[in-house]
Amino acid sequence: MAKKKSATPELDNTHEHEGHEHHDHDHEHNHDHAHDHDHAHDHTHEQSEEEKQIARLKEAIRVELADIGTLRKKMTVTVPREVISERLNDQFSELKRDAQIPGFRKGRAPMALVEKRFGHDVNLQLSSQMLTSSYLAAVEKENLKTLGDPLIWTRNPKATDEAEQLVSVEQALEFIRLPSSGDWSYSCELEVRPEFELPPLENVEIRDPLIEISAEDIEKQIERLRAMRGRYEPQPDGALQADDLLVGRIRITVGEQVLLEEENGQLAVRPQRYAGIMMEKLGNDLAGAKVGETRTTVGQVPNDYTNESLRGQSASVEITLQDIKRLLLPEINEEFLQSLGCTNRQELEEWIKSNLESYRLDDAQNQKREQVYKYLTTHCQIDLPERLSQRQADRIAARRILDLARRGVPESEVMKQADAIKVGAQADAINDLKLQFVFEKIGEQWEIEVGEEEINSQIAAIAQRQNRRFDRVRDELIRSQSLEALYIHVRDEKIVDRIITSANLVKTEPDDKDTEQKPSKKKKKDTGDEHTGA
Repeated sequence: MAKKKSATPELDNTHEHEGHEHHDHDHEHNHDHAHDHDHAHDHTHEQSEEEKQIARLKEAIRVELADIGTLRKKMTVTVPREVISERLNDQFSELKRDAQIPGFRKGRAPMALVEKRFGHDVNLQLSSQMLTSSYLAAVEKENLKTLGDPLIWTRNPKATDEAEQLVSVEQALEFIRLPSSGDWSYSCELEVRPEFELPPLENVEIRDPLIEISAEDIEKQIERLRAMRGRYEPQPDGALQADDLLVGRIRITVGEQVLLEEENGQLAVRPQRYAGIMMEKLGNDLAGAKVGETRTTVGQVPNDYTNESLRGQSASVEITLQDIKRLLLPEINEEFLQSLGCTNRQELEEWIKSNLESYRLDDAQNQKREQVYKYLTTHCQIDLPERLSQRQADRIAARRILDLARRGVPESEVMKQADAIKVGAQADAINDLKLQFVFEKIGEQWEIEVGEEEINSQIAAIAQRQNRRFDRVRDELIRSQSLEALYIHVRDEKIVDRIITSANLVKTEPDDKDTEQKPSKKKKKDTGDEHTGA
């Protein structure tokens, strides 16, 4: 249903805060909102015919409101007969002027004949127009801040059951017809935006991780770079050592239930998760094994395993060794240094240190942002509309179920886990929606603006990462209606960064000093990381 545009997009457009990773939003759409408001304010004497009709309806209609749930209302709208008759007369008069009916000159046919001939079509068209315009008039009259489209109570004339049903606007337009006499009333259910108070946004206490790069950190990165350029060589007569790559027949069971049987499976000989099973003692239990031997280690079924009935149980992992491959690392010589764009080891270490500092600064900023998200959600008491929360949760659950399917989890297992997934999605949806309402309110209070240059900068970054042309990326974002998401992403980051700038930053040790982040290449693009299990 057409309705007044708000300063923020309709909250059904998912904007998940799983790790608070935003997707792309639109600045232009937000400008349209502002222009709509300015236009209505500065040029009221140039109202459209539809706006004039809505203004007249506001004066004429009767509206009854009842609370039926959290931020959910039932609204009954009554349109007086004189308003309906006036609109019908206008429609028929216009038709009479233009209608060409056999036996009469244009515009000369009797009104009764025009009404008889076009009555059904006029009623159909006017029913649709009146439902839309009367709803908008009622919302304005009651000064409601609605979320999304309403649901309409209506009766399906084709159904055997004459009871009214709550249906979407699109469905309601198929059935609703204006009465031939008397006033016209209909009821709908709608959701309204929550009212809440923002917490203090200045001097928020935030932990600020220290950025320290040790010689040990640099050495670890050098070893990772060597591993990226290493090569695996078969060891037909050797015995398994830590970090070797084994190839073998792998069988995982829990009791009598077989979870996996695989030929030519590959495992690095160290604690790791394989097929969802965590094997902490893999390296110890397989150490010294030779080709042809069969060894068994114990695994643990994690609490997030796809089969809920197996969670927390021990698994037996039987491995028959078929091949041993050992990673041979290159020496740190001139050839190695030149492959990284460096002339000596000192230059390599300085480059690694610079990369680590940059990465850890970004990581520290992300940690601070996460603290802001948590602060806002825990310090804002917000009631949420149930239907809106459920729609959001359904979308999150659908994405997670799809992700399981893409990872090759059998359909039967996916369906078993659907309920657990939906429960988790419900909690995430609540946090998502809270943050959306909070950021919207802060953005309005602080009058946060996002310029076209900022949006274009984001699009350029996307284009660079995808190695595509700027204009093609932008066109795709427009076609997929993702520019609005990009706008919100930029707006929200500006809000969070402003809160951090004014925060009380308390220096702390980082949550995780060691990082698996690999330094980016200094000059060359090819990392040479073609092996597995490094």
